Parts: sequence; structure tokens; C-alpha cells
Amino acid sequence: MYRYNGVSIQVVGHFGHSEDARKENVMKTRGKACIEKLESRVLLSAWSTVDSFQLVAGQRAGALAMTADPAGNAYAAGTASGHGVVREKSSGGTSWTTIEDLPAASFFGMAVDAAGDVFVSGSNNTGYGIVLERVAGQAAFSQVDSFIGSAGYGTLSAGVAADTAGNVYAAGYTLERVSTGKHSSTNLYSEVVRERPAGASVVSTVDHFSENSGLPTFGHGVTVIGGGASAGVYVIGYYNNSNDHWLVRKSSDSGKTWSTVDDFVSGTSNAQANAVTGDAFGNVYVVGQASGQWIVRKSANGRASWSINHDYQLSPSYTGDQASAIGADLAGVLLQSELENGAVGVKQ
Repeated sequence: MYRYNGVSIQVVGHFGHSEDARKENVMKTRGKACIEKLESRVLLSAWSTVDSFQLVAGQRAGALAMTADPAGNAYAAGTASGHGVVREKSSGGTSWTTIEDLPAASFFGMAVDAAGDVFVSGSNNTGYGIVLERVAGQAAFSQVDSFIGSAGYGTLSAGVAADTAGNVYAAGYTLERVSTGKHSSTNLYSEVVRERPAGASVVSTVDHFSENSGLPTFGHGVTVIGGGASAGVYVIGYYNNSNDHWLVRKSSDSGKTWSTVDDFVSGTSNAQANAVTGDAFGNVYVVGQASGQWIVRKSANGRASWSINHDYQLSPSYTGDQASAIGADLAGVLLQSELENGAVGVKQ
């Protein structure tokens, strides 16, 4: 966890963008090497490694999500040696400790609600999407959601978020067995959003979407943006129709109804949305990749009007640039993490 003008900045990224790669611990470069590469691209002050961790010496480990609670405690979640791992740095401290170690699992998303409860989302090796919660003041995490599609495998909870009312949302994708005829069927990936309303213990599906009711559709994450015309719950990802289409879906009524607010494709090349944020002026920004370039798309109100705000490519010969995360500070300065030719960096 890093701070700039008192505002926490999350830096995450991944190598490769296939769904199989995402599930197989896509951070192939261990923490220290990844951060050292980041220092060569960063436009802020110098960066340093604050946590370098392996569950088993010599085996892969990767931090894939970060967050902080209202008390200033910082958290990082990811995978290590086939385990889902959460690590914590207490407010004012310098050392990190493991507070959750779940075998046969991977963690991809983190969130903290207004009460200080910590949530982590991911998948386990039996094909279920999972969400765990640690209630503020307690030491242990407990599983609060476990779900799977009718195919019996292939479900992942890619991200988790909480709104100010206390509703908690998890977004990802699930694999469903669908009929294609009287005696035939096939598997179909669908974007899925799960919600636990404030004060409730039951989690239910509030959005289960495949483009044109039959195209493979994937959710990559979920973010809550509060205040003004842009207020709502945003789920980002993509669907495949010969090539990948960037997809942003939104609910303005706490998950009751959903609609697609951005469907973007770059010619015959692939486009995928990876993260979303809002700034202090009500603008909404979504980052990802299209045609081998990292792309930022912007909307003034999070509705149907979007435009490319920024695109970047390290060199014309390289086609693997993509933005993986984005955040904004209180002054409206955007900070984006990127993957460029195998190195991770940050841009303003």
C-alpha cells in the first residue's frame, strides 16, 4: 500500500490476459522484482518494496488486490503456492503478517466497508466462486458466499465492493450448461453479480448476463461510485463475438436493475475492460486494453456517452500493453497501473 498526498494508491497488474492465465496465478514475477521494474516508470517519488513474500521458498506468489480500512490498516491479497493469502500491515506499522491462508484457492479482489469489515473474493480448486469476510474487531475470516454455475466448474469471483449503505457486491463469471436443442447442450460463460444486502446474511444473484443471450461474457471486477449523476455500481469485463468487446454494466438502484452503458470494440482486434473509478468531479474512467494498447475511456456521467480519453503503446512492435487498475486522488489526479512489455508501471 502506498500513499500520495495522504491518499492510498493501489498498484496491481497481470501478465497475459486469458481467463486461464488469470486463474493460474498470473503474477509470474515475484513481488520485489515487479516493484523494482515499477520504479523505472513511476512519475511520483521513488518507490520501495514494503513486503516481499513467498509461502514456500522458491515457489510463485503474487499480490493481486489491495485495500485499506478506515483505521489505516493496509491489506494485500493474492495467491501463493496454490493458496489464497491475505496479508496485513497495521496502521503506523512497517511489518506485514499473514492473516488468512486458504489452501486450494486464489484471491483476486478486496474491499472494506464503512464499518471496517474486510472482504476478499476469488475461487477455489473445486470451481466455486467464493467471498470471505473478516468482521471488524475479529481475527478470523469466514466464508460468506460460495456459488457455482450449472456446469459444475469454472466459476470465479473476480472482484468485491461495498457501498455506503452496507450492501456488498461480488462480480465475476460462471459457467452454465445451456440447451442448444432437444438432445444437445453446451457450456456458456456468463457475467454474474452477487449481492448481500445491508443487514442480511443471504447472498443472491442480482445480474446474470450474457451478451445477446448466447455469447461468452466475463466480469473482471466491480466498483461502487457514490454521489451525483455517476453514482452506481459498475461491473467491467468483456464478451466475445468473434473478437473481444469491452463491456461496462451499471446499476443505479443498488443492484435491482442493470444495463450496459459501454460496449466498445476496436475494429477486428480485442478489447477488454479491467478496472473503473470516478473522480471528484463526477467523471467515470474505465481502463483496459484494445488493439494491443492500453486504453482509458471516459464518461461525464457514467451513462451511454463514452470516449477514449487516453491511449498508449510502448512501441509499435509491442502488442501487449494494457492498464490493469486505476484510482483518483482527492484533487482528481488519475493514477493508472500498466503492463508494458513485461514490466509493471504507474502513470498520471
